Amino acid sequence: MRFILPLTMIVVTLLAGCQQAEPEAVNTAVVEANAAYRQHFGPPPEVRSGRAFARVGYLPLKSEPQQVAALPLFLYSEQEQIQLVLDRVVSGAMSRSGDARYLTPFAGKVAISKVQRQGSTLQVALQRLVKEPLSEPQALARALTATSCQFDDVKQVQLLVAGEPFPGQPEAGFACQAQLIAPVAKPELVLVAGVWEADSSAPEELMISFDRPVSINSFRVLDERGEQVGGNYFSSMFNMAVVIHPQRPEDFTPGTLLNVVWDVTDQLGRSNSGFSKLALQRFEHP
Repeated sequence: MRFILPLTMIVVTLLAGCQQAEPEAVNTAVVEANAAYRQHFGPPPEVRSGRAFARVGYLPLKSEPQQVAALPLFLYSEQEQIQLVLDRVVSGAMSRSGDARYLTPFAGKVAISKVQRQGSTLQVALQRLVKEPLSEPQALARALTATSCQFDDVKQVQLLVAGEPFPGQPEAGFACQAQLIAPVAKPELVLVAGVWEADSSAPEELMISFDRPVSINSFRVLDERGEQVGGNYFSSMFNMAVVIHPQRPEDFTPGTLLNVVWDVTDQLGRSNSGFSKLALQRFEHP
C-alpha cells in the first residue's frame, strides 16, 4: 500500500539583489486522471510522492446485466496501460473482496494475451484458461469494450479467442456505447481485511476498504464485544481505505467479526453511511 517514487527538482528562482538561489527539491507527486475517471469519480486523490495514473475498469452489474459499472483503479506505469487495465478486469482483481454487486464469471477462465491497435479499432486477443465455455460471454464483451473505450481514439473493439472472432461479435467489432454504462452509485464499504506476514500469527495491520477514494466524515471499528478497536489509524494511499495498526494484533484471526460504523463522501459529493458487520479476511505480504 505504500510506495516510494522519485522526486524531481524545481527551477532556480532569483532572490532579492539578483542573487541566485540554490536549486530546491520539492515533491512533484501527482495522480494523472483521464476523462473517464474524472467523469465517474471527480478529481483524483492527492499523494505525497510519486506518479500514478487514475483509470477506470468496468464490470457488469448483477442487478442490470446489460449494463456495466465503473470502478476506479490506479497504475504506476505509463506503458501498456490498456493491457494492464484489461488484465485487472478479466482477472477478478477489481472485485477480489467478492463484492456481490458485480458479475465476474470470467475470472480465472480467460486471460489477455495480446492487445494491438489498427486505426480506431482495438484488437484484444483472449486466451482460454479452462475448457468449459464461458457462462456470460456477452457480459465479458461489454466489460472489455467499455474498459477499452476510455482510451483515446478507440471507437470499436474486436475480441479474438484462439484467433477466431468472439461469439456474436459484429464484423467491425463491438462499438463503444456510452448508454451501457450505469450511473455511479453512492460509495460503499466493501472489505475488512488483515495483512499478515507469511510466518506471523497476528496481522500487522487491518484495512477497511471502500470502493473509491473517499473523505471520512465519521468512522469507528468495534470488536465483537462492541468495544472500539484500539491502535493507530491512518488513511491509505489514494484514500480508499482506513488502515489500523492495532494495539492488540493477537486478538485478530481470519473470520473475526468486526463492526464498522462509517460515514463517507466521495469527490463528486456523493455521501453514504452504514453499519457493516464483516468477517476479517486474510491477506499476506508478497
